[in-house]
Amino acid sequence: MPAQFLEAFVSRMLHDLVRSDRIEIKPGSHDKIVKEVAAVLGNSGTGSSLISTFVAALIKNAHVEELYAENDEIKELIVDLGL
Repeated sequence: MPAQFLEAFVSRMLHDLVRSDRIEIKPGSHDKIVKEVAAVLGNSGTGSSLISTFVAALIKNAHVEELYAENDEIKELIVDLGL
């Protein structure tokens, strides 16, 4: 997927997660997280689960303090995006 699409996707998902208190991130780190998670998604192999890869990238990210959302909640947010 193109980098711009992935960054827009991650930005929107991160925004929705923060807004709904399903994630805690370090102040001022939104853009860093977006770029780093989008890069992980872009480098994931064909057939990789988008949700699992996205969640794993968030959990491993140094700027993410805590992720409270379950995979099913992440899936619902993706469906709500209308992709």
